[in-house]
Amino acid sequence: MCLIIGSVSATGAGLEKNYKYIFMNAKQRLSLWLATKNKDYKTALDIFIDLNIDVKKVAFFSAGADKVRRNILFNQLFNFARIYKIFPAKEEKLAPVHVPRTRLKAQQMPKASPERQALKFERPVIDTNPSVRFEDLPPNLQILFKENSTLFSEIKTLHTELKAIQDDPAKEERRKDIAKEIVERKNRSRSNWDMIDEWWNTRNYIQAAAPEPPQKTPEEIAVEEALKKEKRIRANLNYIRRYKNTEKEKQQKEVELRKSELDEWGVSYEEILK
Repeated sequence: MCLIIGSVSATGAGLEKNYKYIFMNAKQRLSLWLATKNKDYKTALDIFIDLNIDVKKVAFFSAGADKVRRNILFNQLFNFARIYKIFPAKEEKLAPVHVPRTRLKAQQMPKASPERQALKFERPVIDTNPSVRFEDLPPNLQILFKENSTLFSEIKTLHTELKAIQDDPAKEERRKDIAKEIVERKNRSRSNWDMIDEWWNTRNYIQAAAPEPPQKTPEEIAVEEALKKEKRIRANLNYIRRYKNTEKEKQQKEVELRKSELDEWGVSYEEILK
C-alpha cells in the first residue's frame, strides 16, 4: 500500500494524495483528474489503460510524455468523459483518508503485466473518438465527423494568429473577428458532436425499430425452390458420374442415396451408368 500511494503522490498532481484515490474505480479517478488544475501525464496514462479505451495506443503513449502525446492522450480522456457524461469531481464531496503504510519485501514487489509488456508500437490515428467508431457511422454523420477535424485545425490556426497579435493595439478589430470565428467554429463542432453522440447512444434502439424486410410472394418462393432443386439435381448427377465405379463403402452408400433422391423427382441417370 505504501508503494501505491507513493507512486501516485510522485506524479505531481497533489490532489490524489489527500483522497481515497486507491479505492476509486477508473471513472472516479478520471473525474478527479479532470478536477485537477495541473493535469499529470502519468496519472492520465494509468486511467487510460484502466478504462481500456484503446489498447493499441498504450505503447505509443508509454514511449514518452512530449507535447504531441500529451495532447492526444488528454483529448482521448476528454472525449471519453464527454461521451459517458463524466464531470470534474467537487473536492468537498471527497473525504480525506489516512491509509496505514506497510513496507513490502522484495519478493512482494508488483511485477509488470505481461499483456502490457507484449504490446507492440503502432502509430495511432489521432482524430478518432475513443467511443465512437468512424466506420460504423452512417454517411451523413461521417461527413460531420470529418468536418470536426477540419474545424479543429482551423481553430488552432486562429488561436496562433490571435496569440501573435494579442499585444498590438492596431489589431483590435482583427482580434474581435478572430474571437468571433473561433466561437462560431466551436459551436458548429459542438453541434456536430451532439448529433453524432445522440445517434451513437441510441443506435441499438434505432436498429431494433428498423422495419422488417418485405415478405416474399408465393411466386418468388416457388422460383427459389425450383432453382434449389435444379442445383441439387446437377450435384447428384455429378456425384454419381464421379463415384459410380467406386469401391469404397461410404461413397457407394452416398451414390445409392442420391439415386433414390433422383428417382423421387423422376430424373433419369441411366446414361451416366453406361
